Amino acid sequence: MSRKSDAYKASQEAKIAARVEKLMSDTSYDWLRSRAALRTAAAITMLLSLATPVGFWFSQILGLICAGLMFIGYLLLRTATREVAELPAKYLDERQLSIRNSIYVRSYQTLGAIYAAVALIAFGFGIYLDSSNLTTLSGIGFDQMQAAVWVFFGPLTVVPTVVYAFLSDENPPLARMNS
Repeated sequence: MSRKSDAYKASQEAKIAARVEKLMSDTSYDWLRSRAALRTAAAITMLLSLATPVGFWFSQILGLICAGLMFIGYLLLRTATREVAELPAKYLDERQLSIRNSIYVRSYQTLGAIYAAVALIAFGFGIYLDSSNLTTLSGIGFDQMQAAVWVFFGPLTVVPTVVYAFLSDENPPLARMNS
């Protein structure tokens, strides 16, 4: 049994290593790897992440369109940054690990700020409802509940990759691993 599992692990490691080598030498997304293109794509993806809950508030179709566009932007950014944020640490050199770790710290600080702002807005809205003697919100339906979910899910999904793309000083970011 352990031989089989060792062989499977070795097979998986070889697949990951081949994928990493392909990612690091891929030039098909160089058009998106310039600093200006990365920042533009990152800003659009983040705006879509924030627009998704608004879209769901008004209609499920609009929310799904925004969410779909957000994920397309996320996948483009992930590919343009060579998926360094998602690769296992053993496939990255020290410089790449250092950059990735600092980006993750900034990403979660950004997420903390976003969620703090959302909490303050919700708190202010609660005070408004209390002072207006409104105890219930009429008109809350499935679309509005989807909006509440996407307020958190969208940024949680895209912020680390968006921050990485936005703050990257390299052109292309984290260029070839073996260079």
